[in-house]
Amino acid sequence: MNPHWTTKHGAVAPKAQFKTIDDALRFMDENNIDKFVYHPYVCPECGMWHIGHIRPKKMNKDVPAETIIRYITRERDRFKQKLDVLVPYTKSLEKRLRAQQEEREDRHDHEIEKYEKRISVLEKTIERLTTENSNLIKDYRNSEWFKSLERANKQRRAEMKTLQEVLNRVNVENAKLKARNDHEEDNVQ
Repeated sequence: MNPHWTTKHGAVAPKAQFKTIDDALRFMDENNIDKFVYHPYVCPECGMWHIGHIRPKKMNKDVPAETIIRYITRERDRFKQKLDVLVPYTKSLEKRLRAQQEEREDRHDHEIEKYEKRISVLEKTIERLTTENSNLIKDYRNSEWFKSLERANKQRRAEMKTLQEVLNRVNVENAKLKARNDHEEDNVQ
């Protein structure tokens, strides 16, 4: 018979084999093996008895009901202990998450306030610059230099107007002369 192998602390060791359940229970008593954690079972491959962990998936008719109840109560107690450890941790985690969320919201509010301040400063700057610009334009228009330029432009416009009138008169005179010349040439022929 080929013995079954198991790993114990990283080393490979053969599983202990027993012909009867009594031999397996005696072995467990002699070696002080916890009956709440381990139980004897019949191996489906070799038909011999082995000692293994009690797991709900492996529980079958060979495991006494009392052992199953003890296993379940022990697992329940272990779960309660883990829960007792996890509940304060989850509460502290919830507090931390809540604090982080509040910090994010505070940061967000602070950023909004900061940008609102920047916007108000920019609006004030734009208002100041527009008033300064309008004042500069007023000052420019009220300056002597600008007034002298306007006077010079008016004079030039007036001169241009008179020159245009003279040019129009000359053109009219030229047209009359041309018409007269054309008429005289027609009479000469």
